[in-house]
Amino acid sequence: MKPFKGFLSIIICLAMLSGCTANQPNAPIGSNVSFAGTRIENVSSTFQDSVHASNRLGYNLLINIQEGANTLFSPVSLSMALAMAYNAASGETAENIADIMGDTDPTLINPHYNALIAHLNRTNDEDKIQIGNSFWISDTLVAKQPYVDILSKDFGAEIHSADFGDQKTVSLINAWVEEQTNGLLKDTLKEIDPLTLAYLMNTVYFKGKWVNAFEETATVSMPFYLEEGATDYVSMMMQTTSFQYHANNDVQVAALPYKNQTRMVIYLPKGSLSDFIENYDYDKMAELTSDDQMKHTRLALSLPKFEYSVSNPLKKPLIEMGMILPFDEVHADFSNMVDTQNANVFIGDIFQNARIINDEAGTEAAAVTVIKFETTSMPIIDDPIEFNCNKPFFYVIEDVTTGAALFMGTYWGQ
Repeated sequence: MKPFKGFLSIIICLAMLSGCTANQPNAPIGSNVSFAGTRIENVSSTFQDSVHASNRLGYNLLINIQEGANTLFSPVSLSMALAMAYNAASGETAENIADIMGDTDPTLINPHYNALIAHLNRTNDEDKIQIGNSFWISDTLVAKQPYVDILSKDFGAEIHSADFGDQKTVSLINAWVEEQTNGLLKDTLKEIDPLTLAYLMNTVYFKGKWVNAFEETATVSMPFYLEEGATDYVSMMMQTTSFQYHANNDVQVAALPYKNQTRMVIYLPKGSLSDFIENYDYDKMAELTSDDQMKHTRLALSLPKFEYSVSNPLKKPLIEMGMILPFDEVHADFSNMVDTQNANVFIGDIFQNARIINDEAGTEAAAVTVIKFETTSMPIIDDPIEFNCNKPFFYVIEDVTTGAALFMGTYWGQ
């Protein structure tokens, strides 16, 4: 396992292109090429660097947006959406997007994400991941064919021309997200504003069953100690089993495997979660789960049963992190996507919605990342070690083979 093979990432965007259905707005825009994912035979160092860059961006954003409340974020979903936006951009705008993504060689963005999509998509009932990409453009404009071909070939994206002045289009886009996320995410868009000309969307859906399922009869109400000193009560799942485990003076780390090739990595601070987040950056956390650190250890595990949804506005934190030019109404350059007359195209907003359900059988989670484009004018059995998650903790859901973090989150209590 590479250095960050233990960092959870997952609040990925959903399913590979599923073609046109009868209730879609107009027919999908055609392409002369179709998706053909590259099989990952070996995880190269450059591919691993790209995964680390995605995980690092996701972690930094999660820390930026969390304010002592439950969070959930999909690094891979945002990175895939940004990769599609990168291909729409040109010049310094493209460079700015590549810089924020952290990819040292932008020429590898497309092949890396093409391979990651092909690798992550799996329909096994015990470990299901679906990645979905789509591009929706106003029917008053024509998308450039080379861009359409890239979206289709490298990202397996559906491309739709739609009437953005018709409220039915909102319903159709929301239905696409809901279908891609197995019904977990609803009402992604409330309306389409007149200046909007296109949406890039990525969905990630995950459903994994624990290798070591919890017995429902062992789930009991137990105290959960909040950071500010108060006490809450949660439904606590419990079992005593061997897990990959590591501990130092600051934190206990345990990896809970799902069937097939994903796992949840839990970082349980010995002090406060706030202090842990302040003192550990992504790279320091990644070191905790390296192969030479994690060892099979018998744990008396207690883990809350939880379910929650979040909405993450990303425009402000991305600007604060240095992604400025793509949001600039005058200087943004998305000329690879579409030609507009007497108007300039820029990113008006980026947000990500996510939901997670964690119970005795396993975990189900989904995320959708939406990039909205606007225009300036239109749109021997040892004694078990106690691992009691009875206070706030950080967690990651990740692909074991690549280390790609599907989701990251913090759990602060009910």
